[in-house]
Amino acid sequence: MFTGTVSDYEQELKYPSIEVLVNICQVLENSEDFLLGVSDNFSLKMGGLTKEQEQPFLQILSIVEQYNILKETNNKNKTGIT
Repeated sequence: MFTGTVSDYEQELKYPSIEVLVNICQVLENSEDFLLGVSDNFSLKMGGLTKEQEQPFLQILSIVEQYNILKETNNKNKTGIT
């Protein structure tokens, strides 16, 4: 089921809830600010996880990063800033 959830995030069919984001941050030992794109301070610690277990988290981080880039681009286009 988790693969379906990640797929939904990838396709922007749904976004993780605040609770899920907090849990992801706790597992990755990183801040919510980084995951939401508010901060550039990235610290990835995935001790105890196998490579297979790490992949869904890395996919979610990638999705959030892509979303933030699109959001920033959209905001610049709305304000006319290039």
